[in-house]
Amino acid sequence: MYLKVITLLLSLSVFLPLAALACESSIFVCESDSPKSLNLSVCELKGSFYLERFDLQGKKLAENEVSVELVKSSYHRSLVNEHSAAFSINELDVVLSDYRSEELGELEVVLSVTIEQAFESDFYLCEGSSFSRLVD
Repeated sequence: MYLKVITLLLSLSVFLPLAALACESSIFVCESDSPKSLNLSVCELKGSFYLERFDLQGKKLAENEVSVELVKSSYHRSLVNEHSAAFSINELDVVLSDYRSEELGELEVVLSVTIEQAFESDFYLCEGSSFSRLVD
């Protein structure tokens, strides 16, 4: 009986959309209105990374939760830390950035997204409820 239930659950999980699964945690969320409206959210699920949301000028660039391979990097110098992650989707190269500086005696946090396509790039400063956990 238990074997039948497990087999049924495994076969159902193949057909369930990934969106039905809840991500363990969002690691980067960016909302911006300039130069175009951008709404992007990357989350982690069982050690893999997914786009929860990727809307540019109201157009969905990723449906449901699309798996992406993040390439992470970090830069450190006295009083400055920058963590970034890059991925590609739909002929777009996307770089997420979390820049933190204490150089002027205050903590400055700048979250940004750079999107490159066909030798053109757009730079977005994240605003509002944007946040980053790239450092974790």
